[in-house]
Amino acid sequence: MINYFLFLQPLRILKIVYRSMRRFISGYKVVLRYIFSYYFLHKKNKNLSRLNNLFQSKKFGVENRKLKILYIVHNKSVWKTDSLFKKFSSDSSFEQLILVVPYARFGDETMYRDIMETYQYFHSKGYATVNALDSMGKFLKVDKIYDPDLVFFSSPFNLGLEKYYRDVYLKYTCCYVPYYYEMSALWNAKMQYGSEFHRMMYKVFAPHEVSAKSYLAHSSLKQSNIALVGYPAMEPFMNNEYSPISPWKTQDKLKFKIIWAPHHTIDSPELPYANFLKYAEFFKDLVERYQDSIQWAFKPHPIL
Repeated sequence: MINYFLFLQPLRILKIVYRSMRRFISGYKVVLRYIFSYYFLHKKNKNLSRLNNLFQSKKFGVENRKLKILYIVHNKSVWKTDSLFKKFSSDSSFEQLILVVPYARFGDETMYRDIMETYQYFHSKGYATVNALDSMGKFLKVDKIYDPDLVFFSSPFNLGLEKYYRDVYLKYTCCYVPYYYEMSALWNAKMQYGSEFHRMMYKVFAPHEVSAKSYLAHSSLKQSNIALVGYPAMEPFMNNEYSPISPWKTQDKLKFKIIWAPHHTIDSPELPYANFLKYAEFFKDLVERYQDSIQWAFKPHPIL
């Protein structure tokens, strides 16, 4: 009679060893990740000390050099720090530059079109702007364009090239101002609140308390680099002198106004943030039925 216990025992041992190795490798990766982050944070702290020394020198009139600030932007739609840019522009202690970088997820044709449109947008506003794409058709590294003391990111995701993302936040002192109001929890919230990108920021500026709590819950650094400051994109609405120019077309009578702004995830089950396909025909019927009383603005996500 076959002794099945003796036959199965080696398999059980192999299974236990395999599971232990998986746990060890998983833990090893976590340890390596935090050692890596600590190393670069220590390296960046030297840059931060240089930044603090510059602040102190300027405060006491020892250093006359302007503090250089760089904004990395891949699309005009994510530009939410205009009020901050204007505030710094009014102070002669600062020098600012906007670097327009490629959004490289939808092919070269779209990428080149978007980078030129974004560059023209900032250039038309009279802001100091540089296109990362040079006249030879090459994308230049940041250190070939500018030597910033401080860098502002508007997105936590790598939407283009490493040279404008990871290479930057590993080298320079960086801050992050979200391009959106942060009310969702994408993919267990790690990508939005607790990635390597967030750990490497000198400051992450949370727009509200819910956002700040999400960062604290998912950040290994906890509150050391989280700052609850409000949302710069909302500041114009707090200014009594702010008088926006209406983008709505003139109508022959007063109409109720509705903005329809579908998200780009119209066919992404893993990102169920849009119901455009489900309600498209219904909204089309509404537009036709109430055209005499409702004025519509169709404002899809920039990458839809």
